[in-house]
Order: sequence, then structure tokens, then C-alpha cells
Amino acid sequence: MNLELSDTEAEALAQELAGIIESARYPLSFRIRTLRAVLDKLRPEPAREPLPPLKVYEPPSKGDTEGAGDRLSGGETVTLT
Repeated sequence: MNLELSDTEAEALAQELAGIIESARYPLSFRIRTLRAVLDKLRPEPAREPLPPLKVYEPPSKGDTEGAGDRLSGGETVTLT
């Protein structure tokens, strides 16, 4: 079924549906989900930008951190007495 609605009629219908949906006592009921589907056809949401690709994090290799606490910035060995 295709309704031929003017822009004014479509906006009035969308406002009424939005009001009914917002004030619904049971927002997950079949009736409200059906009305929300009708509203989505009248007012489709804009397409969202795709999410950026996920970053891959890897643990540091053992060679980079081994013994780093024993040396000063100049390569000198610390001796505690």
C-alpha cells in the first residue's frame, strides 16, 4: 500500500507517531515497534560513517625491555652499595 501524502501531511503524521512512541508505557511492545517502523519509513535516519578499522596491539618483545632498568642513559652500569 502506497500513501500519497503531501509534505505537510507526512510531517504531521511523523510528529503524531513520535509523540505516541515517546509517551508509550511499554516501549518494546509490538504496537510501538510497529509504529516506530512506520516512523522510520517517513523519517529515515541518515547513514552513519563507517567506524575506523580496529587497531592491533601487540605486547612488547622481550628483547626491548630486558635489562633496561640496570643501565643509565649513557650505558653505565649502576652498582648499589
